[in-house]
Amino acid sequence: PHCAMPVPWPEQATLIPSLEHRAICVHQLRSLRLLLQRLCETGLLREAKGNSHRGSCPSDPIDWYQLNMYDIRDLVVKPLILHLEQRRGTCRKYSWVELVATKEQPAQILMSHYWGGRFRDFMHVVEGLVKKRAFSANATLWVCTFANSQFG
Repeated sequence: PHCAMPVPWPEQATLIPSLEHRAICVHQLRSLRLLLQRLCETGLLREAKGNSHRGSCPSDPIDWYQLNMYDIRDLVVKPLILHLEQRRGTCRKYSWVELVATKEQPAQILMSHYWGGRFRDFMHVVEGLVKKRAFSANATLWVCTFANSQFG
């Protein structure tokens, strides 16, 4: 029997013209983290040919502990948006936040990161910030990887 994996996005993308309103909610980051962990655990995230910044072989599975923002952009964000829009019969390109949000999400805080840094370390910082500031899961963080369209 076919089991569908729960996905962290609605049926339709929400186009948000104002970049400053494309912050990602903590709960959306947590859903993304869970999706990425599952993709790594099942071996579905693999080094792209000619795109290995870790020095591993193309098609090697990416370990959750090594997953970084380059991987997320190249192996999840861009291919997933292109796939979904192709299925919808369009060729729209937009940000991850526009995929997962249902309305504008103004930023409460700006997060900076190193693209080659491990995503799990980034999430550790996010969780620490949430705890220290007593933020809810609806708190919004502006993160370039998810706010900007990665299609150039």
